[in-house]
Amino acid sequence: PDCEPRPKHFWRGSAEVISTLLIPWAFNKWVRDVDFADITWDSIWENITGPWVWDDNDFQTNQIAHPIHGSLYYNSFRSNGYNFWASSAATGAGSWLWENLMETYPPSPNDMITTTLGGIALGEMMHRLSSLALDNRTTGSERVFREIGGFLLSPGNGMNRSLDGRSHQVGPNPEGW
Repeated sequence: PDCEPRPKHFWRGSAEVISTLLIPWAFNKWVRDVDFADITWDSIWENITGPWVWDDNDFQTNQIAHPIHGSLYYNSFRSNGYNFWASSAATGAGSWLWENLMETYPPSPNDMITTTLGGIALGEMMHRLSSLALDNRTTGSERVFREIGGFLLSPGNGMNRSLDGRSHQVGPNPEGW
């Protein structure tokens, strides 16, 4: 069960997934100037219609970076009131969008698997750890440090707590915390 039931915000969750796609793409295109970020309508069409190819990225990319990125997709929806299963679907959707729309390399099944499954596992852990760091009863510097810690563990949760005004409201903790 959800530790902190809240209203569902589909459009905000979707905007967060899109931001999680656009920010690293823009960084890779304009700061790092890497070739895979030079997407065009032709490269997108080729990715959607062409074959998937097993990639040969290094271990850190496939087994660390991809799950971290997937956890950001996951928590975009988890922190907007959606349960485990709906957030898992958002993780798969975010991974598919990256593989097909955000890079010129052909889509990769191993990237899709590690981003989705690793993102779900890591995302749920970070969601729960973030909730453990938070305490709605605290004030002052303890509250600030707890909110910062919760944000670092789950940026989506921290950002949405701020947007909803929950990051500074003093009150009881939800049942289950």
